[in-house]
Amino acid sequence: MKKLQPLRVPAGWTISYNHFHECDASDPDSDDYLIEDLYQAFNEQHDQLLDIGWYGSMEEGSFGLTLVQHDFRGPELAKYNSRNRQEIVLMAEEWMANPDSTPATRNELQNRQTGGIGPGKEETPPPPLSAESVH
Repeated sequence: MKKLQPLRVPAGWTISYNHFHECDASDPDSDDYLIEDLYQAFNEQHDQLLDIGWYGSMEEGSFGLTLVQHDFRGPELAKYNSRNRQEIVLMAEEWMANPDSTPATRNELQNRQTGGIGPGKEETPPPPLSAESVH
């Protein structure tokens, strides 16, 4: 049995269900773990629902991350798809940590991950989160 995927869930989010394991499409037993209903959390204060699922075949499918207002009948605030589980984890953590802001785009996430590092640039760690930045 694979371990559940660790996620940093800030205060204010209630986990509806969690079947999100440390599993990628390339894993031999991925059919047992990658399903449409992997993870769902709700933030009552901001009336937002965050959902993670696997959509499509193991060969061509991807993780889908969706943030909606109220429930699935409400307006879609953001959507992100990737075959990379770690990208989904980072994006989900970002969206949950900042429910008041517009969700980060893929380029913003990639810039944060790399710190804008290129030839001749040194890596600097991100600034620590303040108590005010966590909701």
